[in-house]
Amino acid sequence: MRRALLVLVLVACVAAAAGVAYARHHRAEYRAGQVPLLPLGRDGVVLVVTDNVRADHTSLCGYRRPTTPALSALAARPGAVHTCRAYAPGSWTLPTHASFFTGVGVLDHGAHEYRGSVKDPRGSGIVTHKLDSRLPTLADQMAGRGYQTVLLAGNPVVGVGTGLARGFEHRVVARAFGDKDWPELVDDLRRVLREDLDPLGGPLFLVANLAEAHRPWKGVPEGHDFLPRRGKLQFDNEDYDGAWRRFLEGRMEGESAARFLAQVNDVYDYGIERADAGLAAILSSAREVGWCRDECRVVVTSDHGEFIGEH
Repeated sequence: MRRALLVLVLVACVAAAAGVAYARHHRAEYRAGQVPLLPLGRDGVVLVVTDNVRADHTSLCGYRRPTTPALSALAARPGAVHTCRAYAPGSWTLPTHASFFTGVGVLDHGAHEYRGSVKDPRGSGIVTHKLDSRLPTLADQMAGRGYQTVLLAGNPVVGVGTGLARGFEHRVVARAFGDKDWPELVDDLRRVLREDLDPLGGPLFLVANLAEAHRPWKGVPEGHDFLPRRGKLQFDNEDYDGAWRRFLEGRMEGESAARFLAQVNDVYDYGIERADAGLAAILSSAREVGWCRDECRVVVTSDHGEFIGEH
């Protein structure tokens, strides 16, 4: 009996050692791009926040311009559901993301505050109260369930300093707007999925913030399919003679105001179209690298909209 037991223990040790060696070999080959991800029944979750995108400027919700073909295609897939009547819990990036990540209302999680108003745009400096560290986050909970957590953010507010990156094991956050447009984020995503995640570990929980539709806006290039060429646009609240201040304070009228709002709409729509392209690229990359090969649950939303002269 003792002899048989000893043999079984030795066999088990040899099998375990072989398993460890195989795992190490597979990880190395996967990270080198030589083998695909093993079929482990992964069921990933992807949350994409298209920053500053209004529903009424998406072609999915009936907008006259084809700004969101990828989003429309995603909504048309079997089993997909969508609404054009959702409302953000907050009025800007920090409070809304904090509510997304905690399930708690803006007044309860405390991550908010904005100094300034439309009537007094000079007092527009942002004062942030970071997310309450006592509140568990979605990333904390998903990690506790065995998911490997990844955060990609083109908006610098969605970072460590505000508490929004808490719970994410892997984080890539822009240091300034424009620092991480979607092509850079997709490159980062491919690197993280291939090099940093464990190919033999748990499924993927990915949160991606796409900030293409957020100010400052890039210019529309020559030869665009449905938009005229436009220069880049940023609003300076301190510039008394700038277009934004003159418009807000009623010092821009008639044709001048109409031309200004046309430019705002054009560069904003171009940003939405680029964010939509980023959505398609992120989902495609996750599938190609193998992390959404079996199944991924995908949620796409926005955190707030843009003011385009309505009030």
